[in-house]
Amino acid sequence: MSWFDKLSRKIEGIAVSNITAYLVGICVISNLFLKDMYKYFAFDVYGIIHGEVWRIFSWIMVPSNLSTISVLFLVLLIPFGRAIEQIIGCAKLNAFYLCGFILSVCCGFLQYFVISVVDPSNAVSPFLTLYNILTTTFILMGLFMPNTVVQLYFIIPIKMKYMIAFYFIITIAELIEYLRMGNMVYMYYFGTPVIYALINVLLVFFSIKNGGPRNRKNKKNVFYNSAVPKKYEKYTVYHGTGGKIPRHKCAICGKTDIDSPDMTFRYCSQCNGNYEYCMDHLYSHEHIK
Repeated sequence: MSWFDKLSRKIEGIAVSNITAYLVGICVISNLFLKDMYKYFAFDVYGIIHGEVWRIFSWIMVPSNLSTISVLFLVLLIPFGRAIEQIIGCAKLNAFYLCGFILSVCCGFLQYFVISVVDPSNAVSPFLTLYNILTTTFILMGLFMPNTVVQLYFIIPIKMKYMIAFYFIITIAELIEYLRMGNMVYMYYFGTPVIYALINVLLVFFSIKNGGPRNRKNKKNVFYNSAVPKKYEKYTVYHGTGGKIPRHKCAICGKTDIDSPDMTFRYCSQCNGNYEYCMDHLYSHEHIK
């Protein structure tokens, strides 16, 4: 079990369903009504050190000066978030955003202290915003479903993998432009928060992908762990199910339609054999050949 799986299980009881919609709402509201409150909410390591500890959390309310197109893009992230939630589960999507928040804050502190030593004249806290973390939602979806076709600007059909490639090209071009201009303050202020958000999405994606059993030789036996039937009076009894016979069982975690009635189960067409998985592991397991 990976560190991300452990974190997801710890917050499973308090995970918020359809959390993307709530975060998009916070981002839109802050841009509409809190533009004049920026200086009180912004992430500022210097201010935090001198007692303004609320800035560790309040930066999620910082407006990003979004254009109309950016607001529309945020609204489109809501169905993307629902799709990701169905693929990896509610708890893991919550953990994804939580990791983005924690990573941004930790890297923000580290950046400030390192630059204060290396380049004191350009010591500045990164411009952390919720928008940067939210935009990585569609990247996460594209990594799990690269061949999914979406309508760019509601008109142009394009696969998610090409949208991700385009996003990375634009992002890299902006960072190179900051470096070419020689204005490192802009790089530290606007560029690094984007890098932190991208690091988070890659860490989470590979943690989910590699979160299955470590020993490939034992993978074929995972399906049967805790599901070996015990014959008793002509009936098949499964342990941990109250004597009921489950119709579906995940080959990775052992969840059944009895202990998780709201979970959806699917067979994997790429595995060699009839291996069934819950939605938490359908797209993240390693295929059995």
